[in-house]
Amino acid sequence: MTLTLNGNTNTIAGVAVGGLPDGIVDTDMIAADAVTAPKAHIVGSVIQVVSTQSQANHTSTSSSYENYNEINTAITPTASNSLLVAQLDLGCVRVYDNNSHSAFAWVSLSDDAGSSYLFENYHWTYDYGGSGSRIDTRAGGTNVKTAGSTSARTYYVYTKLAAGDAYEINPAANQNMATLTIWEIAQ
Repeated sequence: MTLTLNGNTNTIAGVAVGGLPDGIVDTDMIAADAVTAPKAHIVGSVIQVVSTQSQANHTSTSSSYENYNEINTAITPTASNSLLVAQLDLGCVRVYDNNSHSAFAWVSLSDDAGSSYLFENYHWTYDYGGSGSRIDTRAGGTNVKTAGSTSARTYYVYTKLAAGDAYEINPAANQNMATLTIWEIAQ
């Protein structure tokens, strides 16, 4: 193929792929979107971050999982081989029982509306005196998985009480912050 230089439009035609030396792409070409997002995603780079926060109080007395829907978070991966890193921080949680020895609750994260769980963590307190128990602590967890597709998905937070009177997220509403953050990482 013939190499053609056009001085009027400042273009070069007829160059084979890989036919230019390294460093030939300049900032003007990048600014003109010559380098597209898939080409720019270096392994390990953050492609996108989505996050949901809430100070809303949630109290549960159910022994079945209930959705704390204030921080459900949706993401649409840009590549099926991306890693999705989900980090849950519930700020302050409280599990208590007013008249026996034990209070025990679960927190879990799901990306399929509760059909399965990416992690399940428990919070437990026990009072040997028999007059009741209460614990205020932080709760959360992290999950890393390959996206598997570019389909939109929503991450859900669930809680359930295994023993005791109640389980609360943000017991002092407006003083604590529950956060669910999801990062898409290039692979």
